[in-house]
Amino acid sequence: MDQPRVCPHCGSDPVNKVIYGLPSGPLPPRHITGGCIIGPDGPDWICNTCTHQWQTPDSFRATAWAEYETRNPL
Repeated sequence: MDQPRVCPHCGSDPVNKVIYGLPSGPLPPRHITGGCIIGPDGPDWICNTCTHQWQTPDSFRATAWAEYETRNPL
């Protein structure tokens, strides 16, 4: 997944990649933690300026969650 260059909401740069889980060391530049609970609606990116959060259409989490729900209906 390519990193967006600008925020789709305000058009500013830079944006940060949201990573989930417990980091084992310092975070790379332009990365922030999203917590340890991974759900289907968690953002992939967050804007440094307006704090807009969004998920890309090819998000692994959204795809994996949809597949899980298909295989395990309530």
